[in-house]
Amino acid sequence: MPETDSTSDLKPDPFGRIKEDEMTMSKNNKGNKNQKSRRANLQVKGSPNESAAVFPERKVTIHLVRHAQGPHNLTHLPIKMRVNFVDPGLTDLGLAQSTLLRSRFEPMNRITHILSSPMHRTLLTALVAFEPIIAKGLQIVALPELREYGIAPCSTGSDMSLLLASLYSKAKVSRDDCIDASMVPAGWEQQHEGADRAEWLQTRKRRAQLVLEKLHALAVAATKAERGVWEGREVHQGRDVEILVVTHSGLIIDLEQNDDAPSYQNAEYRSYRYPTRDEVENCGMPYYKLIETRESKKRVHKFAADKLE
Repeated sequence: MPETDSTSDLKPDPFGRIKEDEMTMSKNNKGNKNQKSRRANLQVKGSPNESAAVFPERKVTIHLVRHAQGPHNLTHLPIKMRVNFVDPGLTDLGLAQSTLLRSRFEPMNRITHILSSPMHRTLLTALVAFEPIIAKGLQIVALPELREYGIAPCSTGSDMSLLLASLYSKAKVSRDDCIDASMVPAGWEQQHEGADRAEWLQTRKRRAQLVLEKLHALAVAATKAERGVWEGREVHQGRDVEILVVTHSGLIIDLEQNDDAPSYQNAEYRSYRYPTRDEVENCGMPYYKLIETRESKKRVHKFAADKLE
């Protein structure tokens, strides 16, 4: 996003200065065969290439988090029942997963920005799991492009004013401005992906591409010492940044662009870096590509059953 000399039209910094397609869940349980076809050829016509690359000034880490378990993830229920939960929240197990994620999320105190899908399950996961840094003043920015794929009820959103009131009550937050929903447009609840499979696959590719570009733009702006502007917000930190993204498994598949990566479990997180200048210019990597870090690959991502009791 181009910078501007004027700050008169900038929105308040929401980040603070603390120094599922309706069948996605069933498809993800069938292994990586479907993932490979969906991950392929993500870059679409009109996407930027390496010549357009602008590199962050400092180290950037992106943490992708899948929401905790919702009722639509209960595999013992018929799929027709699961997809008909409207904007589902979290099960008791999902709340327990979120609480456990809070205790095992090692980079907690290094997080500089939080982005989330505006859906009930993702926002509630974020409020519970990342309460320690939210309590210090960090806001969750609801980004509509991070929402679930599909048009089923479980992929349909809620009126944001009603949802926020409900979330603040459930999560027992200490303040009523934990979530910045100003980027979520009126009427966002229903999404339209296209009339047939080919069209909605292309729509999803474009959205995943847009998310990758927006994340990279945030990284570039946030690492600046001053005048770092993203989506009309001052976001500069002038230091290494760690961006937390709470979203859905279907979109994560397309953001990873890695055929060998296993599917995310509920409340799982992985950490990524951006390519170096050499990897972009000499190895042909897209500048916005997410590369899982060595530390992330060594983590045990699954929750032990006894820890959730």
